[in-house]
This record gives sequence, structure tokens and C-alpha cells, in this order.
Amino acid sequence: MRYYVLFVLLCMSFGMLKSQTVIYENYFYEKALRIDYIHTGNFIDSQVGLLRFVEDRYWAGNPNILIDPFGYGKYRVNVYSMPDKNLIFSYGYCTLFEEWQTTAEARNTSKSFEESIVIPFPKNSVEIELLSLDRYNKLQHVFSFRFDSDTEVETVDASAIPVRQFVNSGNAASCLDIAVVAEGYTLNEMSQFESHAEYLIGYLFSERALMPMRDKVNIYFVMPPSEQSGTDVPGEDIWLNTALNSRFYTFGSDRYLTTASYHRLRDAVSAVPTDQIIVLVNSEKYGGGGIYNFYSISSSKNIHSGKVLIHEFGHAFAALGDEYYTSETSYNDFYSLEHEPYQPNLTTLVDFESKWKDMVHDTVPVPTPETAGYLKTVGVFEGAGYVEKGIYRSRQHCRMKELNSPFCEVCARALMDMFKFYTSVE
Repeated sequence: MRYYVLFVLLCMSFGMLKSQTVIYENYFYEKALRIDYIHTGNFIDSQVGLLRFVEDRYWAGNPNILIDPFGYGKYRVNVYSMPDKNLIFSYGYCTLFEEWQTTAEARNTSKSFEESIVIPFPKNSVEIELLSLDRYNKLQHVFSFRFDSDTEVETVDASAIPVRQFVNSGNAASCLDIAVVAEGYTLNEMSQFESHAEYLIGYLFSERALMPMRDKVNIYFVMPPSEQSGTDVPGEDIWLNTALNSRFYTFGSDRYLTTASYHRLRDAVSAVPTDQIIVLVNSEKYGGGGIYNFYSISSSKNIHSGKVLIHEFGHAFAALGDEYYTSETSYNDFYSLEHEPYQPNLTTLVDFESKWKDMVHDTVPVPTPETAGYLKTVGVFEGAGYVEKGIYRSRQHCRMKELNSPFCEVCARALMDMFKFYTSVE
């Protein structure tokens, strides 16, 4: 029965879910509980091992909407009050592990990845449940555990990490709070980081679809110093000692920049309100990455860094999927063509009603020919999600397909819906 209720909740509209009120003060303190864990497995199997419980200073989410209205992400967290087991909080996210599971390497070996669950800090006993969306769009139970006053909780001393609030638009509860974290900058290079961060954050919010958010965003520069300047570039046999252990050549892709030291990253932002994390890496090399409700990451000194950051922020903030299909990737069969992907800008036409059908004019054919006559039209164009056939996008050109295009109307709507989720006040 619980899974049926969850399914109904995830399918309800944003507006309807706002009426499903959970009163924050009845259940949670004004701080966050972080559950750090290790995810181990291969392309078929996975196991989760709890590592530690951490008290972070702030939970920066919207206290007026505690039940996730979107259903985005491979992983879903549900928090139930005890003993009545009412759903009092939920959210979704993605991880580096799920991407690795689709690579050829995962068929030959097992690996471990750092991940975290972050929820408002419970006042009373709760049950915390992690579920995973399988290839058939079914939520599968991964594990659950009880958290109460007897559970050992650690704190992180982040006082030695310099923090500067770059933009202050108001209370964290009604703003989008972004932590911009320095990676690969030595202590003597932090003024360079601040200059790079100011430029790139300004570039990010100059994007047409993101400009309306500027008046309700808080930006924090978090500056953990690195011992060495730069980042790992395995393809060039460059290995450095940096604050977050970032690296290019993730999954063999020379442009895929990530950090697998997720717990170290979460420790770095433990003392600031954080809805989204952006990592800026001290490198001139082209590359970046974006993982939904995990982090956005980009090199900071490449001529295309601003455009890369906007694209990756689309992934991390609004769960937008890649719309390109001709570039080389390390992923194999990332989407099932028999089911709708959860990404709001991709469709297999299995359930197009749940996507952007309301934005397609009755005179536009579905699928839509990729011709000059439909160049400025919202339609259904084949080729997206790393494959030429079976997955469709809404525009011939969009920021999620190529860096030089703006976000299309469908992506812009998804971005704005997510922004309202973080900032709306009842």
C-alpha cells in the first residue's frame, strides 16, 4: 500500500501537492541531518552501507513544501513519522554510481562510491527509506532504518574554511541557496577563485531562462584550500593533491570532470545553507558535469566554462536530460525505450501527456520533421538522450543539446517550476 500512495503522490500536480501540508515545526529542527553512506556494486547488483550521521548547520529547503512534487531522480528518499508512519518529507536525487553502472567497466568489476542523504533534522523518531527507480520505472526498496534520539550524530568543524556571501537576497527558507566551492585553488590563489566565481555566476544568471531567479538567490563562496593547483588529468598522467580530489577522464571521457569525494564536498558546505552545490575547478581544460541534486561542476578558466556551467546546472537543478545524440559517451543503453524517462525534456512518447504535449500546437505533427519550417517550433524531434532513434526532444536546438543555444521553452518551464518549488511561500 505504501508504494501505491507514493506513486499517487508523485503523479499529482505541483499545485495539488502544495495542499498536502506538512507543518515543518511539528517534525523538524532548523538544521539538517546528513546520512553519509557507501554505494557498492556492478551493472546488476548494488549494496549500501551506512557510514555516519552528521548534523549540518542549516537545512536550506522550502519548509512550505516538504513532499517532492516532481518524481525526478534515480533515487528517492521518504521520511515517515513514528509510530504512525505518515510521510513527512521526500525528495529525489541522482549519483555518480548510477551513471557508472551503465558503463562497460561495470560489467567486469565492482566499485564503491560516496553518497549522502540530506533531510531536515527530525525532532522525534522517524523511519528513513531509500528507494531506487529500476529500468522499468518501478520504485524498488533499497534499505530503510530508524533514526531517533539515541542515534549517534557527528558534527563537522568547517570553521577553517573561508566563506564569503556573494549575493544576499533574503532568508534561506524562501530563496534558492547555492554554495560555490573552490577546487584546485591553493590558499594564495583564492582571490583568483573569487574573480572566476563572480564572473561565472554572473554568466550563469545572464541565461534568459535563469534571469528571473536573480532576485531570490543567495550565493556563498566556499573556499577550501588545495595543497596543489589544478586537478587530476589521468589521460596526461597528472595527479595532484587537491581539496576535493576532482579529475577529468571520468569513465574514460576526457571532458567529464567530477569528484568522487562527495563526503569531503558535503563537509566543506556543512556550515552554509545549501540547496545546490557548484564546484569550480582551477583548470583551463574544457569539461564539466552535472548530477541532479548532487552537484554541478565545471573548469573555471576555459573559454567555454560559462556555457558549460549553464548546461550542467540544468542537469543538477532541474533534472534536465542531455539532448545530444551524436557525441561519444561512456554510457550504454542509458534509457529504456519502453518507458518514459523522468527527465522533463525527454520523451519516448509512451506517456507524452505527462511531458510537453500541452505546448505543442495541434497543427504540428508528432513526431516533428527536422526541417526549416519547424525551426522555431515546439514539437517532438527524434534524437536525444545519447541515441538517434526512440527518444525525442522539444526543439531542434536547445542548451541541453548544444552550448550555443538558449534553453528551449520546455527546459525553461522545468527550471522555473523547480525555482518556484524552492522559493514559494504559502
